[in-house]
Amino acid sequence: MNLLLMIYASLLTIIIIWAMYKGVKARKHFLRIGGLHSWQKSWLDFLILFWILIVSFIASPILVGKISSYWIQAYAESTYYLFGVALAGHLISLIIFITTLNKGKNILDWGCLDRKGTSWIEGFRQGGFLFLMSYPSMILVAILWESFLSWMINLGWIGSAPHQEALSVLMGLESPAEIVLFIVLAVVFAPVLEELLFRGILFRFLVSQWGFWAAALSSGLSFAIIHYNWFALVSLWWVGFLLAWVYWKTSSIKTAIVFHACFNANTCILVLLGAEELL
Repeated sequence: MNLLLMIYASLLTIIIIWAMYKGVKARKHFLRIGGLHSWQKSWLDFLILFWILIVSFIASPILVGKISSYWIQAYAESTYYLFGVALAGHLISLIIFITTLNKGKNILDWGCLDRKGTSWIEGFRQGGFLFLMSYPSMILVAILWESFLSWMINLGWIGSAPHQEALSVLMGLESPAEIVLFIVLAVVFAPVLEELLFRGILFRFLVSQWGFWAAALSSGLSFAIIHYNWFALVSLWWVGFLLAWVYWKTSSIKTAIVFHACFNANTCILVLLGAEELL
């Protein structure tokens, strides 16, 4: 373990212990389920909107890439080009979210997704604090799942477990500018779009149909599947469940976005510090 990793791990551990101590003292507050309003839509309306958004989420970067490579074929294999395509695709998806989720109204005031209109300052405070409190459980689930996978690999029932594609990309980056672009995409754009889709729409609708537990588990599983790596399925499923719980508890999509951003940022830091074996 290198010096920077040791320093980061030590500081993170100290902050987590502090957060858990504060959380235990306020356990009655944090264990009380909040009052998020469910999204009252018919199954047909929900399915139409959900698939419009998830298709745009997947297809937009591909479409932008096809169009762009036609005009600038010489740069089609460059990392900057690929990041530009991904960012443009995310922006297109966000525009579609804005125009469909709230019938053309400005969703960026978050009024339809935050029951009490939580400020971004409060979202950062709650999201960061709840991430720290939840992090030990993420580590435990990841260890248990990795142990199970190792047992399956040793028996010869499955092949070796690869890293998620995004992590493999980050491990291969050398230019500081490329690393910054990747982090912007992973820590800013991805959490916003994924929380709007999986918590703001999917979870909020399912709560009105099935109740909290079934909705949280179902939306968490969908969140895990969309990452296209079944070796990380259970770990990401647990993260998705926690994100649903955070949204339900705080009634704020901003808090879920910040929690998600903290998770992605911590993952990026561990990769950059050479601790990818921990992921």
